[in-house]
Amino acid sequence: MSQLREEHKKLQDRLTELIGSVVEEIELSSTSISKFSSELCDIYSSHNFRHAYSEISIAIEALVADQRDVLCDNFRLLQEGVEVELENRTESSEDKDIIRQKIAKLCDHIDLESIRLARIDRVEYIGREASTALTAADGKLKETEDKANELSDRVSDYHAQSISILGIFSGLVITFSSVVQFSTITLNSISNTDAYKVTYFLCLAFYFLFNILFMLMYSISKLSGKSIATDCRRKNCSNCRQCKMIFGRLKKKYPYVFWFNALGLILVALTFWMASK
Repeated sequence: MSQLREEHKKLQDRLTELIGSVVEEIELSSTSISKFSSELCDIYSSHNFRHAYSEISIAIEALVADQRDVLCDNFRLLQEGVEVELENRTESSEDKDIIRQKIAKLCDHIDLESIRLARIDRVEYIGREASTALTAADGKLKETEDKANELSDRVSDYHAQSISILGIFSGLVITFSSVVQFSTITLNSISNTDAYKVTYFLCLAFYFLFNILFMLMYSISKLSGKSIATDCRRKNCSNCRQCKMIFGRLKKKYPYVFWFNALGLILVALTFWMASK
């Protein structure tokens, strides 16, 4: 029994080696067809040998798709070569039919295994393509969600900014109206007062009104993210050598505010000094 197994193993190894040799030749020459056909007939001439499908499967699984195609094509040629080889052999017709059937079954097993592996490769390819498409779709979905969230945040910010700006403008209108009304009432009540005092009061009122208006506009610019600064390339002057001091930054970024306040203070001080004489 052990001798029979050993013989079967030797024949199976010869068959596996033959399969590897057939694959190595892309196009079989007539000499190769004759040699391989004779080898196949010698292997299957043993009445006790039946090739193991599992061993054939293992041998073919080690091949790539192109090699499997070459193997199938070459074994079809070898089937024709076997017919020629059998005509020249001395076995009986019955033995020749058995060899022919065994080799036909081998070719059939090779074709079946090649088809099975090709289908597996196709399924794996489709799986990879689906995975790639799914990954791309997930990336686009994530990008779309990020844009939607960003747009939603911007809309919310615009809504809050609109409310704040409307509130500031309302305060601006109310403040301006109140100052004008207060100035009108005051001027009517001091119509007989000294002109220097009237001038002092008007300068002081417009000085505060201008600064209130500027603070409101400054708040709006901060809420909207738009700068109203001039003559300065930086929005943040904390690291600017020319703007180390607060008054320096004010003069650099808001020169109209700086000079108005400077002149306003001088005018208020002058009119106060003249009115107090």
